Amino acid sequence: GVNAVPAFPSGVQNIGIGEDDLSNLTGASNNIAIGKGSLAGALTTHPTHSDNIAIGQQAGANLVGDDNVLIGTVAGGVMTTASQNVGIGNYVFQGSLAANPVTGDRNTVMGQNGFFSVENGADNVGMGFNSMIFLVNGNQNTAIGTQAMENLTGSNNTALGFRAGDNLTTGSSNITIGHDINAPVATASNQLTIGNGANTIIGGDIAGQSLDFPGYGGGTLTGTATFILGVDATGNVIEEPLPTGG
Repeated sequence: GVNAVPAFPSGVQNIGIGEDDLSNLTGASNNIAIGKGSLAGALTTHPTHSDNIAIGQQAGANLVGDDNVLIGTVAGGVMTTASQNVGIGNYVFQGSLAANPVTGDRNTVMGQNGFFSVENGADNVGMGFNSMIFLVNGNQNTAIGTQAMENLTGSNNTALGFRAGDNLTTGSSNITIGHDINAPVATASNQLTIGNGANTIIGGDIAGQSLDFPGYGGGTLTGTATFILGVDATGNVIEEPLPTGG
């Protein structure tokens, strides 16, 4: 395409298909750019950054990191020094180029608008439309499901299911599993919530090593002693000692 991969002195094994692709490339190698303006950023001032793949209009347009795979319109368009990221979907990894470009490493996202606001957050995994769309600096979160944890800014959270944990904001170390299930407190940490919609079947305090069973008539299990789960005459889940003898 026009201005794709202009003459450069030392880089090798680069491919550019589309107007302005790799247009600032100097010594970087092993880059693939397909789509107008993809990988068209400041590689001229970072000549050793290599091994990137960008497919889509302006995908990785400002990238100067290594080992990234970006597929989709403007995917990673405001990434700069970030490395070892995978983004598949239109408008993933957007951040705010003027003030806070995307510099986080080792993130993986699949789904339109996923990690839209991420800046230096690292080691996050998101799959689904709008997954963790407002995450900025949080680390080590995993969200699987459309809009899962879409309002999250904390770290070390896990959500599985459509809109699972979408109420979480600054909370950390929470586990939320189920269809459209919310954590009890948006800003709290170490919450376990399993259920469906407004119905929580199992809850718990991870740090306190306790389980609650509101979906089975209530009851709380606490502590680290060895036990088995049972059900009393009214249908409540209870803790029972292990059988003895033999």
